[in-house]
Amino acid sequence: MALRLYGDGSIENVTSINTAVSSTELGYLDGVTSGIQSQTDSIGLVKVLHLDVNSSSNIIRNNVFSSLYRNYKILFQGTGSDAATQTARFRLYSGGVTQNTTAYYSSRVYWANATNPSLNTNWGINNWAAMSLIGTKCFSTSIDLFNPYDSSKFTTFNSISNAQANTNNQFTINQGQHEVSVSADGFQFEISAGTVTGTIDVYGYAGV
Repeated sequence: MALRLYGDGSIENVTSINTAVSSTELGYLDGVTSGIQSQTDSIGLVKVLHLDVNSSSNIIRNNVFSSLYRNYKILFQGTGSDAATQTARFRLYSGGVTQNTTAYYSSRVYWANATNPSLNTNWGINNWAAMSLIGTKCFSTSIDLFNPYDSSKFTTFNSISNAQANTNNQFTINQGQHEVSVSADGFQFEISAGTVTGTIDVYGYAGV
């Protein structure tokens, strides 16, 4: 048994009191919680692929890009086997078929050790050249890929990459486009010499 006290000072004996709090009684706080949860589920980076790479010179992966996300981030990191710093060429894949026509255009700013930066361009070739630097000690590359799956738009990219091979430190910033309308669902990294060991992670930009 419990006592209930009223505003006029009277007291009533009651057998039970409902202590549950409804969403209405919580008021706007309940709505805020739901809103935050909804936003958390619809923005940010969502991992769509993790790939372990072991002593490979040609990395192909299909069914990665889809209509779920418009833009993607690719992280490629690890070590290379060749004595000198090498590069990885990048191509788009569509339905298991490589897109190797001369429709890839790119330019990059490149630094090696303490030298002044140099500008390199590759126009109308069958890959995005030097998309990733590959070093024996370490390398890391971050690529933002825009509209790969949307056939109504050209696919474009921005990337940043660095590598160390022996005492040779290199760094590059790239940008480019693929000037053929295609719905690409996959990609290829082709190593210029030797092999690589590392990881590739691909994320979709949710809510963008």
